[in-house]
Amino acid sequence: MISMTAKTMSKTALTLLNAMEQVWLVEKIRDTELPTTGEIRVHLEDYSLENPLERATEVFKELNMHDTRYRNGVLVYVAVAQQRFSIIGDMGVNHVVADNFWNEQINLLKSEFAKANYYEGLAKVINHVGGVLQYHFPIGEDSNPNEQPDDISYA
Repeated sequence: MISMTAKTMSKTALTLLNAMEQVWLVEKIRDTELPTTGEIRVHLEDYSLENPLERATEVFKELNMHDTRYRNGVLVYVAVAQQRFSIIGDMGVNHVVADNFWNEQINLLKSEFAKANYYEGLAKVINHVGGVLQYHFPIGEDSNPNEQPDDISYA
């Protein structure tokens, strides 16, 4: 079990990022998605009794992340109070990432959250995921509809 700092214990999904950081994160998602057909979502919730992978899988389905043309949606899931993380890539993405890629991103989140660098951790993961999406799923001559909202979802 990951121990929680007093600073993290006082944070909720809605207060993890300040208003400006929320705007910046949505802009980062939007900008990262521009040169790719991939879709990135961030979901924050206070607490979950479920295993983070199981809960992220539920959220992935609830948000219809599988409903993209190239099956290249990625969900970054955070249970804030517990500092529990999961990252789910749809089948198109999972076929192209290295076996340890998702674990590396989760470890990055753990490291940044332990230092109370919440925005920075999420932004770094979005950059890394975006790099993979841009490399493997460039827009090319395709039109690039935004198939998923760029906003942060909360529960």
